[in-house]
Amino acid sequence: MTMRVRRVLPAVHAPAINRLRCSLPILFADSARKFRVVAFSQGASAIGTWMQRVAQDWLVLELSNGSAAAVGFTIALQFLPVLMLSLWGGSLADRHDIRRLLILTSTGMGLCALTIGCLELSSMVQVWHVYVAALVTGALSAMDLPLRQAYTAQLVSHDLLGDAVALNLLIDNCARIVGSALAGLVIAVDGSGYLFIGNAVSFVVVIAALIPAGGHTVRTVGPADAIGTRVRDGLAYAWSRTDLRSSLLLLLMASTFGMIFPVSLASIAHHTLGRGAAAYGVLCTVLAAGAIVGTAAATLLRGCPPLGMVLATAATFGTLELCVALMPCYLTIALLLFPTGASMLAFTKLVLTRVHLTVGDDVRGRVMGIYTLCALGGWPIGAAFLGWLADVAGPRTPLLVGGAITILAALIACVGARDVLWKAREA
Repeated sequence: MTMRVRRVLPAVHAPAINRLRCSLPILFADSARKFRVVAFSQGASAIGTWMQRVAQDWLVLELSNGSAAAVGFTIALQFLPVLMLSLWGGSLADRHDIRRLLILTSTGMGLCALTIGCLELSSMVQVWHVYVAALVTGALSAMDLPLRQAYTAQLVSHDLLGDAVALNLLIDNCARIVGSALAGLVIAVDGSGYLFIGNAVSFVVVIAALIPAGGHTVRTVGPADAIGTRVRDGLAYAWSRTDLRSSLLLLLMASTFGMIFPVSLASIAHHTLGRGAAAYGVLCTVLAAGAIVGTAAATLLRGCPPLGMVLATAATFGTLELCVALMPCYLTIALLLFPTGASMLAFTKLVLTRVHLTVGDDVRGRVMGIYTLCALGGWPIGAAFLGWLADVAGPRTPLLVGGAITILAALIACVGARDVLWKAREA
């Protein structure tokens, strides 16, 4: 009897395994082994990062007597360096050993988290401590993000690059769910200090994976390759292509005004609904769960996504965000956050995949820097403005404004890229 079971099981499960290998080759290809190690170590760190983000928002809310503007200001400080450093980080990726740079940025972000965690556990933390840590972490992250995106292309072949992008996003959003859920529970029981400590420890995992990973060596450059020249060349290249210009500018507007959910959700949970940190963590978790579904759905599209699909997904996200703002109670808000998160990350994934698959290796780092600038560079302006708006006009107002601006930006992008869209339709 036992022998029969052993003979039958491989026949039953082999088709399912083969289908999985065909749909997700990045998980099985021998050539992508180093990428998988780095990607999953980044996932462990992402859990810590999302725990810290929820903890940071709630800690500032407590230290500032419930001020949404203070939360917005903290987010602004954390993402302000993106405006100045992301293009530089992308330029470094086209010139230096990315692996070594990633080890340095990971070490710095881990030390920042450890410092705030120790201050909070010793009851010495003040709101200005969090502001300073957010600014330093943001500076390191502004360089880390384009470096990490460019490093992915060094670890996998071009035919696996789209799958690698999808897996990175999928891991990050799974980590977002786990991190947000854990953060809400831990804050409710033991406060936020242990979450910062946990994030510091998670960077040790990243560094341990990066050390043996390898990568390209430092490139030799001449006097004409000054950093200012390289940055300008990258900007000129992205602007010269209508499809990149339209999708990246749309991403900039959507991320600046439509994707800064912590400002509204923390304030809605605290003021409008009278809920605590656990409820805020649940809202973040539902948003992240939808993001996983959106990333997975976008992954089903093989090859380079059409520009029209990118624009339509952005408009769908803006419409759903408007609907979230109009929901009357906690349950309906939570339910609608799921498709909102799905459309938000589907849009982001489509833009990122299109960028990766349509640029050459010689400009990839600089274009990834521009992508990072568009994805996060507007957060200082958006977070400060939306935090002020939430205090003045109510917690739901930022969602209304963000949704409307995203829809309008998608319509403008359609007009600006009408020639590209028309050619794609004819083809």
